[in-house]
Amino acid sequence: MKRLVLIFLCLSIQFSFHPVEGEIIFFDGSFNELVKKASEEEKAYFIEFFAPWCSKCIEMEQTTFRHRSVAEVVNKHYLALKLHAENFDAISLMQTYDIKGLPAMIFFNSKGEMVRKVTGYQTVSRFLDVLESTK
Repeated sequence: MKRLVLIFLCLSIQFSFHPVEGEIIFFDGSFNELVKKASEEEKAYFIEFFAPWCSKCIEMEQTTFRHRSVAEVVNKHYLALKLHAENFDAISLMQTYDIKGLPAMIFFNSKGEMVRKVTGYQTVSRFLDVLESTK
């Protein structure tokens, strides 16, 4: 019995140091479908450009995008699309919006007007500031 209590206590302590994770619900569709849906719902949207070889993209995915506060703001106020940077549509959009590095995000209002472009790793607090300023 003591062993069981000790195991439970150790697990409780271990999990208490990890922040509660959230999950951003990324749109499952094309850029054009995203634009149409955002217009219909009168919702802002953003595109995240990533690559599996990009260490800062992976870090952002594992930290910033999994933070509960970030997920709550994104899921409530935005539609979000994740595009592989080497995908044909992504390459075209990256050229159009002059994206030179990864990770990168482009934010649009519900009318399809670009309101902000962010490049590089974003901490939770910095990304929340970006989200609040582009709603």
